[in-house]
Amino acid sequence: MWKALLLIVLFQVSEPAESSGPILPLEDVLSEKRLAKYQTTTKYNTRLKILREALEIKTKQLPALIDQRNLANIYRSLSEMRTICSFAMDISLEETNEKNRRSKEVKKLEIRLRKLGEILNDSKLEVPLENRAPFEQTRHKIEELREQLLRQLFGRALGTSSSNRFQFTSAAMTSTPPPARIQRGLWDLDKFTEEEFLEIQENQELPKRVEVLLKIAEARFEEIDRRQNGIEWEEEEPNPLEFYTYEDMLFAYTRALDAIMSNIDEKAEMRTASEKDIRKALKELEKKISKFIPKLEALEDLIRSQKDEALADQYLEALKTSDVAHQGALYGLGAPTED
Repeated sequence: MWKALLLIVLFQVSEPAESSGPILPLEDVLSEKRLAKYQTTTKYNTRLKILREALEIKTKQLPALIDQRNLANIYRSLSEMRTICSFAMDISLEETNEKNRRSKEVKKLEIRLRKLGEILNDSKLEVPLENRAPFEQTRHKIEELREQLLRQLFGRALGTSSSNRFQFTSAAMTSTPPPARIQRGLWDLDKFTEEEFLEIQENQELPKRVEVLLKIAEARFEEIDRRQNGIEWEEEEPNPLEFYTYEDMLFAYTRALDAIMSNIDEKAEMRTASEKDIRKALKELEKKISKFIPKLEALEDLIRSQKDEALADQYLEALKTSDVAHQGALYGLGAPTED
């Protein structure tokens, strides 16, 4: 966690607790026609569609409300969005039909939520820093629902895995041991290669260490892409990631981001790095993470096709960690310029 520089962001993203406020009655959010239709059907997909369409209307209205600079109306709209998400969450948790849980309507809403999260990130920058909490509260609600829908699409619930990602046990650690040519050591706890581990240790300065860790994260996408496209390894040296599974690579990606956040946090808190170096590290993180997130999202079909629960779990962890890292980098870079 970013204990010092990014403390506010992480508490908003990870510890919203009571911040979402009361849920409005559905009749205060839906039009009479939509409300009547919602109340006269018990079909999950129909209800989900009604809620999605209502959410889309609220999304389209948000830019105009922000232009009007009327905080009361903005907050009301955000509260309505949270209400819609809450009702969608409730009916999703209650639905037991697996076909319905993985329907096209579920996918449509998941895509809409993903886009709405991006819109809220951009929109909150249009209001003063002290007025941004409701945007983060709403985004958290959206991410909660989106994660539930992804669970459904992957056909599993995530509650069975350890909540502490640092204690996560990769499938590669419990399956058949790898060939002797790969000597496992401390570096393998993070699913890094020995060379990567040594390079991290050799680079103590914050900007350089962040650069190394981002290179590690990027290498996982390159290897996944190589495998997906059936591209042969043509380098003279053996492929260092040859024996790593998809789960291993997503775990390493997540650990690389964790390490970046921990390093920036530590340097900022202990004041062992200059402000210039901290900003340089944040800029590089923001630049790369903006490219990583679309690549990660593009892997969704691959992850689903593997039908591997542990892999799906690690994929969602990678998505969440990426989001936290991105928000933290944006906050760290933007906060000093606020009036």
